[in-house]
Amino acid sequence: MKTAVLINYSACNHSAKNKWLRIREKVISLLPRDTTYVPYETPFNMKKCLQRLIGEEGVTSCISAGGDGSINHILNYLMEIMDGRLTGMCLGAIGLGSSNDFLKPKGLQIRGIPCRIHFEESKLSDIGLVHYMDKNNEWRSRSFLINASLGITADANHLFNRGDLVIRALKSRALDVTILYTALKTLLAHKNKDIRIKENGSWNAMRVANISITKSPYISGGFHYD
Repeated sequence: MKTAVLINYSACNHSAKNKWLRIREKVISLLPRDTTYVPYETPFNMKKCLQRLIGEEGVTSCISAGGDGSINHILNYLMEIMDGRLTGMCLGAIGLGSSNDFLKPKGLQIRGIPCRIHFEESKLSDIGLVHYMDKNNEWRSRSFLINASLGITADANHLFNRGDLVIRALKSRALDVTILYTALKTLLAHKNKDIRIKENGSWNAMRVANISITKSPYISGGFHYD
């Protein structure tokens, strides 16, 4: 099994590089000697990188060192490259992001950073797939591993990831306070979405505040369902 670790230095408001350097030697000691390490900063041609790793180096397991957005980014390109058939591919993670919901509940931690890098303990996981029409009336697809949403939750996630002056200042210092600030700011600016949903062969128009698909009880930061 050939492994590649893709390290997103841009994660967690560009603080991921320092986190990675704290645990780098320990991670290297735990992984096979022929593991490939690819540090990157956004923007980055992830599709081209994965095509080379899989096609030329024979990589069959990828570890995303970054945040939840980083692993979702890699997942979607893997789905595209491998025509939606990820049989034989393993996906792990090192939590260099702010919330790292994919890695909850936390197991292995290296200097406080959660990791899933032991592929002998891998399990099968279902992948969510959403087909939607964008504002240019073009059909698109997105895959997800944990939770997905449309409406106010998606708007809040978008604001949290994009950031503003307050979010960028607080994100790496006080995560739950940053999440509360983001939620309040999103609520104040919220407008319901006009959408059409196809159900049982029929299209229905409606206005929605929020639609969520929840595969994991861990929502963001310290917030989770019991």
